[in-house]
Amino acid sequence: MLRKCCLIVLFAILWFPASSNAENNTPWIFFDLGKTLIDHARDYSRMRYLPGALDYVKGLKKHGYHLGLLVNWPENEGNGNAEKLRLLKDFVQPKWVDKVPLDWSLFDAVLFPPKDIYRKPHPYLFIEALRTAAPNAVVYQGEDKEEIEVARNLGLTAHCITAPPGQGGRVHLLSADELPTLIRESFMYVYPGSGK
Repeated sequence: MLRKCCLIVLFAILWFPASSNAENNTPWIFFDLGKTLIDHARDYSRMRYLPGALDYVKGLKKHGYHLGLLVNWPENEGNGNAEKLRLLKDFVQPKWVDKVPLDWSLFDAVLFPPKDIYRKPHPYLFIEALRTAAPNAVVYQGEDKEEIEVARNLGLTAHCITAPPGQGGRVHLLSADELPTLIRESFMYVYPGSGK
């Protein structure tokens, strides 16, 4: 009897997390923060949403995407993600000049490097994004071409939001309609043991 109960418990532990992940295969979209979703002065004295960024992120959320931020933040400012996030919010709030406050609740995860040597374009944050989203696909959008290249080399779907020269420096974030095809064509990471 005890053996049968142990087998049932073991089966439940192994089965239910896997089944919930299989049912929830919505991709994650991670962003760089500065110059991707928010505009800021060179000295960070004034910050605001980039035109259309808030509506864009809200639209992705309505489509069911999980959203996250990959933020380079100094290692000596906060211990762990929770404290670093609190300090980031404290840093941004007094400098925020947009009429609408920055809506942190739209993001399911905000990830920071534990050491300065792991700041993007180092692979660390992209690997953490993959770990956070596993086994779902991960998209990274940012303005830094080197970061985009590192993310792509790790198997993420990655998109540089900066428009090519001659297009007025516009920002191009991927639309909800573009994302499924791009993910299908470019997400290349294989999760260990997933068979994907």
